[in-house]
Amino acid sequence: MRTIWALGIGALAMYYLDPENGARRRALVRDKLVHFKTVARREVQGHAKDVMNRAEGVVAEAQGTLQGARERLL
Repeated sequence: MRTIWALGIGALAMYYLDPENGARRRALVRDKLVHFKTVARREVQGHAKDVMNRAEGVVAEAQGTLQGARERLL
């Protein structure tokens, strides 16, 4: 198992440290990671906004229900 891991790490090192194409490959990986981070942040912010909006709606609905109950009692 260690031999397979060592071969894989060696192949990966050769792939990325290649003097002719290694810089381009590293740049592509870096660009993809930056893009992934941007998309993930946007998704998380969108879901957080959705949850906040839903929570505000629940609070508003509860306040309306309580206000209606108070008016019926008075």
